[in-house]
Amino acid sequence: MRFVYSVVRFVPDPAREEFVNVGVIVGSEELGRWEVRQVENPRRARALDDRGVLRAAWDFLDAVGRVVDDFHRSQETLWEPEVEPSTQWLEQLRREYRNIVQLSPPRPLAAADLDSAVETVFSELVVDPESRRLRFEKKHRALREVRRLYMQHGLVKNKTFFERTVLRSAYHEERLDFVAVNSVPRQLVQTWSFDVPDQESLAEQVKAWGWTLGRLREAGGELEIPDRILPVERDIDVGIVYVPSFHGHARTLEEARYIADHVNAWMVDVSDEKELEARITHGGEFSLA
Repeated sequence: MRFVYSVVRFVPDPAREEFVNVGVIVGSEELGRWEVRQVENPRRARALDDRGVLRAAWDFLDAVGRVVDDFHRSQETLWEPEVEPSTQWLEQLRREYRNIVQLSPPRPLAAADLDSAVETVFSELVVDPESRRLRFEKKHRALREVRRLYMQHGLVKNKTFFERTVLRSAYHEERLDFVAVNSVPRQLVQTWSFDVPDQESLAEQVKAWGWTLGRLREAGGELEIPDRILPVERDIDVGIVYVPSFHGHARTLEEARYIADHVNAWMVDVSDEKELEARITHGGEFSLA
């Protein structure tokens, strides 16, 4: 997959032309996913900071991180972010920050996923030998696999399957990762990673999803896709594709299983390729071939 990246440099005295790379910004407009990573041990940056201005670099990285966080949060809710990260956004930052903080020009990068892209750029261009970053797997793999299976079986994005659509049921509404449509909505799929460190926030997302789906099962609902609103039957096929935890976070996963059972939804580990394909395609029910 194609990603773009910029390296963030700390330049304590631009006249001296000395700098140290202190972070990276990596992302994909196609995936709508971005990440900011900074050095964990700033010893090399402090060694150059004879003017006491290093704080400007951390403030910049924190501000960019907040933009990325807000953008990702908007994808889970119904509000629009003030800034949508993109290659153009990176280039604008590069033009605006040309003093103590500087960015390299946005460059393309091919990688299997966002985590791999970040790891490649960071390890090759940022010196942080004492970093002991604990890696968590986000839900990108689950999103990618569902999208791939839909397209492999003949569905067309924004025609017979849609992403990030709004489901309304009774007094609740939720933004869903995928809906497959064959004249009418036929399948709703949500993805989660149970490997992320913020288990409390994840548990709240799962509960909110459960409340909305519970009301759907009771009285049906409606789905908002571009240019139209479609009714959703109570018995529509509903599923969860998830990344399991590799760091001992079992409680939230068990809560999700309980909620899924309650709303008659299936759950499949993204690594179970055979079961995932069977669930997603319904044996070819959605195929356009």
